[in-house]
Amino acid sequence: MKHLKQPILLLISLAVLSAVLYWDDLATEKENKQKLEENKVVFIAADEFSEISIKQKEALEKPIKIEKKAKNWVITHPISTLADQSMVTTFINTLTSYRYQKIISTSKNKWNSYGLDTPAIEVVFSSAHEKRTLYIGNKTPVGYEIYFRLDNKPDVYVGSQYLLTASRKSLFDFRSKSFFNYNESDLQTITYEGIKIDLTLQKVNGSWNIIHPKPYQADDDEILNFISELKSEKVEQFIDNPSKELLSALLPSNKATEKQLFLTVETNKGETEIYKFVTNEDTLFLSVNNRGLIYKLRKDFLDTLIKRLTDFRYKKLFTFNSDQAIRVTFNEQQFLKEDQTWIEASGKQNEQLAVFLVDLEYAKAVDFVTPDDISSDFSTSHKPKYQISVEFPDRSNNIKIAVWSHNSEYFLEHNSSKQLYRIDEDLANSFTKIDNSTKAPTAEGS
Repeated sequence: MKHLKQPILLLISLAVLSAVLYWDDLATEKENKQKLEENKVVFIAADEFSEISIKQKEALEKPIKIEKKAKNWVITHPISTLADQSMVTTFINTLTSYRYQKIISTSKNKWNSYGLDTPAIEVVFSSAHEKRTLYIGNKTPVGYEIYFRLDNKPDVYVGSQYLLTASRKSLFDFRSKSFFNYNESDLQTITYEGIKIDLTLQKVNGSWNIIHPKPYQADDDEILNFISELKSEKVEQFIDNPSKELLSALLPSNKATEKQLFLTVETNKGETEIYKFVTNEDTLFLSVNNRGLIYKLRKDFLDTLIKRLTDFRYKKLFTFNSDQAIRVTFNEQQFLKEDQTWIEASGKQNEQLAVFLVDLEYAKAVDFVTPDDISSDFSTSHKPKYQISVEFPDRSNNIKIAVWSHNSEYFLEHNSSKQLYRIDEDLANSFTKIDNSTKAPTAEGS
């Protein structure tokens, strides 16, 4: 029995120690939680807010009321419109994280001294279970603080002025500045009536095609970028009740008004929106579906709006896999692939060729042109500067390329398309590098 006493005592000691540590952890956790909630003003969780209203004594605007509908915050007064989701979220986070510094008075008789009998700002916020009102009064004479009170409680609190800054927001601040709220996946048809082109884009089996003025494959990435630019652009000013003078000034018949773009989008759900962008006296305006609301946008946004047919066309030059190429001829110089290495006819390895083929695989045209677009003395019957053929195991995939240089520009044509393309300087440099790599070094350079 004596031999068993020591292990038993040890086990009891360990159990007691574990219990002490457990209760100590609980106490620490409770203490930390109390510290987190110490001096908090709002105990409604951020995701439980359902309604907010802000009334400013000196503001010319009417009180602002914002409600959570489905998953979005919506302004319901003084107008009905979508709210700026991030702005509302930031404001709620300010309320839930805000802490007062001290209670300076516990008497309603003192409210007048702190500007709380007729508060500068009144903020009402609600959840499904409770409703609270925050009254913000004067700034403190010294320091960066304010006086405020809660509901009808007599206590007067002192806290940081950032609560005042967060609450002193206008209708414009809380309003969504986006005028285009569709994703690319929502759209089925886009009609673009611009200064330079009129075209219609239509989505077929998930990919975009140009169906007017001629059928072309469209560049899905370019259309996605265009839609993203529309979505990200912000309104500079809302003109909710435009004057007759402004409406008259924006009519097409007005000589000072210039049509920049009429954009019509049709969604997968059959909805149609018409966006009319016009300029007048160097200012860009937008109306949507002739609703009466006018948006003022930054003038520089015109650079984004104005497009050419080329901008929307699919400009990728080739559709091959460069890893599958087995033979290349470049201006009569032949290359064969042996064990994933390109070998010249002389037996020398050419490491540059693999890079060149990857450049070709992902190359895009700058523009679609005809010989007449280039110059009266240009013709594809002239000998090209570079002639290239790329061969594959499946001969039907073989490609022949001709490249001409004219007035410091480069133009390309290949056998799978009779189209002539203008190419950029980077791709032109790829041809030059291969050309130089196949030439024997001069006596000076050797």
